[in-house]
Amino acid sequence: MVDIRKLRANPQYFKDGARKKGFDVDIDEVLKVDEQRRSLQASIDERKKQLGQKSALMKKRTGDDKNALQVELKDFSRAIKDDEVRLRELGTRLEELMLSIPNPPMDDVPEGKDESNNVEIRRVKGPPKFSFKPKDHVELGQMHRLFDIERGVKTAGTRSYFLMGDGALLENAIMRYALDVLVERGYIPFSTPFIVKEECMVGTGFFPVGREDTYEIEKDGLFLIGTSEVTLVSFHMDEILQEDDLPVRYAGLTTCFRREAGSYGKDIRGLYRVHQFQKVEQVVICRADYDEMNPRHEELLSN
Repeated sequence: MVDIRKLRANPQYFKDGARKKGFDVDIDEVLKVDEQRRSLQASIDERKKQLGQKSALMKKRTGDDKNALQVELKDFSRAIKDDEVRLRELGTRLEELMLSIPNPPMDDVPEGKDESNNVEIRRVKGPPKFSFKPKDHVELGQMHRLFDIERGVKTAGTRSYFLMGDGALLENAIMRYALDVLVERGYIPFSTPFIVKEECMVGTGFFPVGREDTYEIEKDGLFLIGTSEVTLVSFHMDEILQEDDLPVRYAGLTTCFRREAGSYGKDIRGLYRVHQFQKVEQVVICRADYDEMNPRHEELLSN
């Protein structure tokens, strides 16, 4: 969630950021609800102050004056309770709106509507050239019995598969290789839970926007992760890290789950956009300062 103080100070910055990321966010409505909440909070504080002052007069009142003051105090208390209900409603609404605001991108991030506007930053080697017509991964997988998609679909529905034989061994070898590389570079390896509470999804920014793409365990109010970024970051949920301990570097190897609700008809051949897969994730937690964050970002890209 963005800092409400920064939003108040420079709303245009966040309007531009939301537009660049393709988010339809009403920043003016956010500020309106924020102002209503702050104004109501000030009113409640003032009423409570007056209530305290009037309550102190009870000892000095007698007879009808005391009865009249008691009625006034009840009205004051009732009004405060009504305002506090409204305050909670405004707080809930403000949180919902704030969660819909994306972090603005850096100034040097290219702007575009879809993948066709992507800018190539660097190229590592180049596409291989063959003296023959190469087979795709589906043909190779079937030829060498590396996986079975048909039985995967029969067992678990669309976008499912079995890895088998050398295919299963290859997946494990690649995962271990990736994990070993990160460990050699100072990352602490993790095997994390696959299911998390809703606050973990919210706290890491995957909800509310990504809720539709997440598997929910409704009876338990839990969710299957689509990346161990959720659990690695949530490892420090509700904690304050000491600056001297930063940066921390974590590497997580987990099974991940994604509904791929918005990808109907895209890349459906083979092992693309599947619902379940293994992944090694890398996370760095550092100071929120550009001179610190930029080198850490480059570090992640170089791993």
